[in-house]
Amino acid sequence: LDDTHVVPDIDVRRWGWPVVEIVDPAMKRPLHCGWFTVDPDENWYWFHAAQVPNDGFSRMVRDIQAHRRFVGRQPDLAIMDRRGGKHRIDAELKQDWFEKFRRAGIDYRESVDTHVQTLHDWLRPSYNPSAEQKEVPKLRICRSVAEMQKGPLWAYERFTWDPVLSPKKQYEQECKDFIDCDMYLALWVEKHNLTFQKYEDMDRPPMTGIAASYSSGPPVGVQRRPNPLRRTSLGRSYSGKHPEWVSRIRGSYS
Repeated sequence: LDDTHVVPDIDVRRWGWPVVEIVDPAMKRPLHCGWFTVDPDENWYWFHAAQVPNDGFSRMVRDIQAHRRFVGRQPDLAIMDRRGGKHRIDAELKQDWFEKFRRAGIDYRESVDTHVQTLHDWLRPSYNPSAEQKEVPKLRICRSVAEMQKGPLWAYERFTWDPVLSPKKQYEQECKDFIDCDMYLALWVEKHNLTFQKYEDMDRPPMTGIAASYSSGPPVGVQRRPNPLRRTSLGRSYSGKHPEWVSRIRGSYS
């Protein structure tokens, strides 16, 4: 794996960085979920991912809550695919995914319209947040997520975007859902100009378990904790060359 796009795992419970949860629902496939964070230099990281089995709504709610406990706190922002989330899943109560989850205590915001080109821009190693680093992508994947069976990296190696294909053919690609999670994140951040500092200024949701022993920011008068990924040794390992999986995606855009 190339360190240009894959980085060591991040403990957001320790560093107190913001957490964004993205969910892509489907009627006949598992819910594809991604948890992302942003560092003070505006680098984004996909640090946790899951496929939640679609075998009963109560089970899905319990699974999502379990993943949130694993992450360490409730997300600062939770987004669901707007189109998929509007599908009615309870005919008797006339409830779609958004309403059904809301009644279960999980509130999702609707995603904004996006395009695959936005994600391509985030993956291209042309973003330079710090003079200490060479050009890097704006979005990188943590190693445990990259090594997930049929996870995001697996999806990138197989996904094909072709404007000639019908929406149905695009949807039928098994790997499409994790790609969508990335796209929903990228466009939301771009449209709303979300930054690390904006998240720091928000009222943060509570942490759970061991994470409660860490604060979401440094005490008054204490310098902010440094970004643990801004190490010289890691910075030297970045290259401007696209790894194979990114090259495949880039080729599919043209």
